[in-house]
Amino acid sequence: MVRTGDKQRAAARGGAERRAHPGRARGRRTGQDARLAILEAAEQRLLTGGPDAVRLKEIAADVGIAHPTILHHFGSREGLNEALVEHIMRRLQKDLMEVVSQAPVRREISDRVERTAHMLELTVRTLRERGLARLMAWLVLSGEDLRPLVRGMFVGLPHVLHAARVERRRVEGRSIPSLEDTLFGTAMMMITMFGDVLMGPTVRAAVGLEDTEEVGRRFRRWMARGAEAYEPSTTSEPKRRG
Repeated sequence: MVRTGDKQRAAARGGAERRAHPGRARGRRTGQDARLAILEAAEQRLLTGGPDAVRLKEIAADVGIAHPTILHHFGSREGLNEALVEHIMRRLQKDLMEVVSQAPVRREISDRVERTAHMLELTVRTLRERGLARLMAWLVLSGEDLRPLVRGMFVGLPHVLHAARVERRRVEGRSIPSLEDTLFGTAMMMITMFGDVLMGPTVRAAVGLEDTEEVGRRFRRWMARGAEAYEPSTTSEPKRRG
């Protein structure tokens, strides 16, 4: 027979444990929910402590699960890091595609510059504040080949951008850019934004610019103006092999 005092002490211990582990879920999670909770906890660790802080035991404690559960979903710490890269990149692409899809086809160049500048700021915030740039740089410098992981992962955005460019230039009666031209432009912007997050303030200081966030924003707006003023030199599509 269980005494009332024993029940009260057990309830108190349970309440203390829940307060000590606020991230611990009440009830049973589905596999998809558990995977998402692990990724969100890993992202929080990445934000606060950088790539070195993404450790399985600590994340398991944050989520309130056993360490082997993370291994079940991701296989290893490396597998979790790769899934985290994919998780953040897919969310960034979704956010950027929403910006493009909400814009009317025919816009003044000043409006397009504003849209592109907004997209660059959104990209920089994700790369910097969510730790994606640091994580990817850390993985690459550790010898990780990310190409198999990311191949085609971001392909939706340039295709949406290209469709908008083609439609706008058709309406305006102008030459149609090639898909390769849009892919090059997207790649250039992404490479530059990665570099801007990792080395932008250092490089700007080296060339004599002030090391302030306002100068960084003006630099990205300058890039946006250049991107929107650019005229493609060819309308031929890239040649297909075989």
